[in-house]
Amino acid sequence: MHSTAISHVNNVDSGLLPEIAYSRSGVAFNPREGVWKFRDAVNDVRLNFDDLPISDLLKTSLKKTLLWYMQDRASSSAMSHLGGFRKFCIFVRENTSSILESIDENALISYRASLPVSKKWQFGVLSTLLRKWVGLNLPGVTEVAAKLLSDLRNPGMQKGKSILNSDPIHGPLNDIEFQMVSSAMKKTYEDKTLQLSDYALLLLVMGLGQRPVQYASLKVCDVCRIETEHGLISYLLRMPRAKQRLQLARSQFTNKLLNPELGGYVWAHAEEVRKKYSIFISDVEECPLFPDPLHARHNYLPGFELHQTSQELGAHLTKIANRLRVISPRTGKFINLTTYRFRRTTGTRAAQEGYGELAIAALLDHTDTQNVGVYIEALPDIVKRIDKAIALYIAPLAQAFAGKLVDREQDAERGGDPSSRITSPVIDAKPMGSCGSYGFCKALAPLACYTCGDFQPWREGPHEAVLDYLLAERERLGKSADMRIAAVEDQTIYAVAEVILLCRKQLQGDRNG
Repeated sequence: MHSTAISHVNNVDSGLLPEIAYSRSGVAFNPREGVWKFRDAVNDVRLNFDDLPISDLLKTSLKKTLLWYMQDRASSSAMSHLGGFRKFCIFVRENTSSILESIDENALISYRASLPVSKKWQFGVLSTLLRKWVGLNLPGVTEVAAKLLSDLRNPGMQKGKSILNSDPIHGPLNDIEFQMVSSAMKKTYEDKTLQLSDYALLLLVMGLGQRPVQYASLKVCDVCRIETEHGLISYLLRMPRAKQRLQLARSQFTNKLLNPELGGYVWAHAEEVRKKYSIFISDVEECPLFPDPLHARHNYLPGFELHQTSQELGAHLTKIANRLRVISPRTGKFINLTTYRFRRTTGTRAAQEGYGELAIAALLDHTDTQNVGVYIEALPDIVKRIDKAIALYIAPLAQAFAGKLVDREQDAERGGDPSSRITSPVIDAKPMGSCGSYGFCKALAPLACYTCGDFQPWREGPHEAVLDYLLAERERLGKSADMRIAAVEDQTIYAVAEVILLCRKQLQGDRNG
């Protein structure tokens, strides 16, 4: 199929485009139309040629070149190259007030010179397209321009800038932000305002850091539950690979071992999908793990019935993640949450755990290590020093305290029960609050209490002493151990600091009253 389709592209003498062509995954479309629009596996494809200010000759050659990308590479590559060519056309139109008749060296030199250093890579995208154009013997690029393109060396896109700069908007989440998002997800799910399907999706994205197209390609049969003869249960996810050259969707997989908690939620969600969607699809095991909620709004590609596109799934995930409304201590605004930000967080946390480039590349589904070195490079300043002033400043933003402050022991829910008192041997065994739960708790008191919703700290409790102890321990561990160990209790530090601020606020109110 590929050789026949590509021969259409190289048949320059006819001057015509074929009436029908096929993408690499086998989707038919009409290249003569002004807009190529169709669904390719789990991707929405749209290429608009009608609004390009270029001659008919150039438009035909451009279409034939992009047809080669559609058939030999991927529809996403064709869309990317059309986007790069469009920027070039707009530049020429703005500077000449005429449509582009042919591509000469003057237009290329002027466009390249107009790009700032940070965007020089855009010329590289254009150059790649035009060199393929010339290689296919298509008209429209002058000989001098073709020689120029073969001689020029263009810098690639700067990779990992948001990671290196710890960008608070687009870069990886830091540890406290990651903990805050995790806590908000769990609370929202337990409050039943987050559906199991959305919770499972968020957990997978946070835990695995894969691309949207991979989650959109998942099927129910990819979730495996394994029980040993001794009754131990483990979970495995067959994750479809993405962006592998000349590989079709769901032709390669990587096995991901899920921790029991994550695996349990994903398995429970898969069981719900089996029950709900068995009436829509003959083989429910082929049902997507995250089905299209509208069921039949697309002409699905065979093998991808009921699948959302990667664009739809990515947009849905961003919507439900940002509905958590978690405020970043770094910006004082709601944390921007996207699949690619979670992906950068996964790579960063892996580097912090001591993973090497090969391991990080495998974790993020890269075929090589050229794009993962940035995670190692960004390591030096993993954990900054936190003093008492910083902790008290950040505490209101971190919102780590989950309980309820009470004036005195008698005001607590179990104030009359001495067994509810929370004490600590490291703080002179002084009680600092009450536990409102009647169940048995395995958590280490009092440090785990400050981030627990059942904790009711007393206003007169020794919270300042707790904070001083935690900060001193953090400083000690930072000097003698791995810096990530020192940062383990950062969320607790902010929770204790928040309790201190609440106590001070109430005390000030009493004085003013």
